[in-house]
Amino acid sequence: MVFAEQPPNSDQGPDPNTVHTLPELAAAFDGLRGTHSYTDLIKAAKGLPPRDGRQPALSRATLSSLVSKAESVPERDTVITFLAVCGVQEPGQGPWLAAWERVKTRHLRRPAGARRVREADPRMLGVHASIQVEPGADSMPPYVPRDLDAELRTAITAAAGAGAGGMVLLSGGSSVGKTRALFETARSVLPEWWLLHPVDAAAVRAFAQAPAPRTVVWLDELQRYLDQPGGLPAGLVGGMLAAGVVVLATLWPDEVTARTVLRVSGESDRHAEDRELLKLARIIDVPGVFSTNERHRAEQLARDGRIRIALEHADPGVTQVLAAGPELIRRWQHAPAKDCYGQAVITAALDARRVGAQASLTVAYLKAAAPAYLTPRQVADAPKDWFEPAVSYATQLVHGAASCLIPVPAGMGQIAGYLTADYLHQNARKVRRSMPLPAEVWDVLVQNHDPRDTYRLARSANLRGRSLHATALARKAAAAGDTPATRLLVGSVP
Repeated sequence: MVFAEQPPNSDQGPDPNTVHTLPELAAAFDGLRGTHSYTDLIKAAKGLPPRDGRQPALSRATLSSLVSKAESVPERDTVITFLAVCGVQEPGQGPWLAAWERVKTRHLRRPAGARRVREADPRMLGVHASIQVEPGADSMPPYVPRDLDAELRTAITAAAGAGAGGMVLLSGGSSVGKTRALFETARSVLPEWWLLHPVDAAAVRAFAQAPAPRTVVWLDELQRYLDQPGGLPAGLVGGMLAAGVVVLATLWPDEVTARTVLRVSGESDRHAEDRELLKLARIIDVPGVFSTNERHRAEQLARDGRIRIALEHADPGVTQVLAAGPELIRRWQHAPAKDCYGQAVITAALDARRVGAQASLTVAYLKAAAPAYLTPRQVADAPKDWFEPAVSYATQLVHGAASCLIPVPAGMGQIAGYLTADYLHQNARKVRRSMPLPAEVWDVLVQNHDPRDTYRLARSANLRGRSLHATALARKAAAAGDTPATRLLVGSVP
């Protein structure tokens, strides 16, 4: 016997979303039981089906602690039994269990800058904006459940279980939906955990010195952290996991391959630490296109115009169309003749990132490098103000979702530089793989790049036979105290 369910967000019962303290939880439970006596609840518990091989039960002392005394936080299993006899079944138990978890973990330290997973902004975590086809539509379309969701949910649940911690990594190309899938599952499984989104590898290392349990460390595009000075040592991440932290990350497949292959004899092992780190992770692959079942599920949500449009494209994947990826490629590769200068600016940015410039690119670099991608006639015919319209073309939003170049702010109304869209970069790495950078572009890069990229560019120039540019870059890095650059300098000086 169970009693009729009281909707948690109606006038008929208490709202668990407002519960934050133990007395508030007890009062909410008391309101939920309504006029039912302890005897009624005890009898109802005996009528519940066995759970995990045991018969659910409630006692007067347990009920008194639940709804009145508020002396200690009840066990989760007790709460589930109480909710069941009050008529609250899954999925209606979710808000109540979230309230219980908030109370149970209230004493735990909140990491600086962290917020609850349920409060996180998916766009700030790396989820791509969607194409916009209807004014006023939500920034993201409805989530299309993926085939991998069950495995992902199990992996995150296991990582969070028993305070053991764990690392879960989704591997997939740009705009295949890996970040959205990770976000949706984390919000479902760990809504009341703290979520920390470190700005760089140094912030991760700082948190690891005193890790807070029941914290999710969000590392979207993991390669950006691994490639920074100091990277993420496997021992350091292992220490976080031992403290009960869950690390959620994404990584492109070629990055996984490059960082897990065994060292070639006679060559330096650049990814030795990364290889050990990835051994700690449960890696789940995200396909580039929807399966038949996923497309069927998407069709059920096609009342949203964005999903309907995405399903009409047979070549690129549904998620790529939603993120406007194919349109970005079309805008870059098939620019109108009048926008050749914008196309040149985009290509100059893509080439710089392709050879190691991961930080934002300055106006000085783009303006000086773009002419190398124009014909002599185009250079001669360029208007005096060619650069402003070129940047406008490169940064214009496609379908209201994405642009080829992304402005990086330096303050209100100020731009520090520009980044390339990930999907476009991934495509450019393939189509321009065999195309060498013009010598004049290397000249510009030597003088105009972010210091954090100096060693990376030096090594890239050295691998591409640009010894003079490699030497110039290595000298800059060595002067800044970069020890690996010093070794490279010795090997690259003619």
